[in-house]
Amino acid sequence: MKIDSCFCFDLDGTLLDEGGQIHPNDIDLLSKFEDYNFVVTTGRSRESVRRSFNSNGLFIDSIIPISMVLLNGSLIYASDERFISYHPFTPEIQSELIKTINQFPNITFLLLNVDNIHIINPTLFGMRACTNFKFITTPFSGEDASLSFSKLMCISPEIVELNEFSTLFSELPIEIAMSMDYVLEITPSGINKAVGLQRLLNDLQIENEIILAAGDGGNDVPLFNLAYLSFVPENAPEYVKSYANFVISRSDSGILSPMINYQNKLR
Repeated sequence: MKIDSCFCFDLDGTLLDEGGQIHPNDIDLLSKFEDYNFVVTTGRSRESVRRSFNSNGLFIDSIIPISMVLLNGSLIYASDERFISYHPFTPEIQSELIKTINQFPNITFLLLNVDNIHIINPTLFGMRACTNFKFITTPFSGEDASLSFSKLMCISPEIVELNEFSTLFSELPIEIAMSMDYVLEITPSGINKAVGLQRLLNDLQIENEIILAAGDGGNDVPLFNLAYLSFVPENAPEYVKSYANFVISRSDSGILSPMINYQNKLR
């Protein structure tokens, strides 16, 4: 089968509902992954993606067979978990971020790299969010500052405090986006989901492919700008909806079925 379309989708709030469940229609389509070019595009780590798929009965006791653009585009795997690339912060930027974290004890911070998630200020709210994201975290220590990270995740129900933290870095060469109304995400300059997807397609030597993308957060907007068609679930914030072509009801038919139906109309 000739594949001429790429179906990209976020996880939290998009493929997954509030309880972490995938719609039965989407489970059926993902189980037929050989027929479609599916790409997970998420701010999550590889292991948390694996746990969410497994909890929905998918890819148990096997490697993940579909491509993944992880950590908002800074970590990329082709199908069957073939590693493509990793783009961390520069040591100078990372040091500046870590130094400033100590000024905000009420925000839970997660530093993510290829294999681990290190936590700072594990508040009750932050730990509940980690459970929802199926994160397994390691306490951050001074020695860990020498490790290479590619994403800083800031979790707090207080949007004002998150905004205050982000404004401290307005002059730094970094990317800042709200993935959820309580999650602020920071990645290296020039790194986002769209850039990550383009690097994946370049590695696979795929050109002129029709990109269809689904997401519900500010970190999905760059991907919407790259996509031929973009989709948001009806629960997405209004400003994210303004960037998308279609608003769909995830509870009715899932996310992937509507995307595939629109793609079929293009043929």
